[in-house]
Amino acid sequence: MKHSYDRLFLYGLLTSLFREPDADLMQLLGDEEMDILRDYLPSFPDPPLKPGINGVELENLIQAYKGLVSEVPMRASAYREREGDEMATLYQRMGLEPDLDSPPIDLLSMELELVVLLADLEADAEDGGREGEVERCRAWHRVVVDEHIKTWAPLWIRRARESDPVPFYRWAIDLLEQILDRDKELLNYAFL
Repeated sequence: MKHSYDRLFLYGLLTSLFREPDADLMQLLGDEEMDILRDYLPSFPDPPLKPGINGVELENLIQAYKGLVSEVPMRASAYREREGDEMATLYQRMGLEPDLDSPPIDLLSMELELVVLLADLEADAEDGGREGEVERCRAWHRVVVDEHIKTWAPLWIRRARESDPVPFYRWAIDLLEQILDRDKELLNYAFL
């Protein structure tokens, strides 16, 4: 049962990494929940940025993020035609309404946030013993990741690496690639 909570953390971490950095991200990187990442990817390095270490301040990270976003758009529609329309249709099929005040739904962080929402719904269903709902959440997870994120994120990852981002964002990009590459395993992974 615990794996939906681990997926919730891992995709939540990715969501936070690909939004404008804030104090919550800095706290998350220093949190003991990062052990979930270490358990899942034991050979993956720790982030090259820790709160108060290396003299890197939040403002510097924000500037690095803005530079990366301006050079390599983090929107699916920059890599696939009609992606925004497809995501809106997907939300409708799932019976969800995107928040009209939120950023565009085809942003990488928003697509990752949808995976977080599904993991959260799955965890609630697991806790309530609603196995059919658990399976529905997992099926939608596969649709969002396989039919949307994985169709454009590899191209974004390649272009982002070519832009020579700061070490923190190289780490975040590598983490995104690792988790997407191992998503099917993650979906069925039961952390010990």
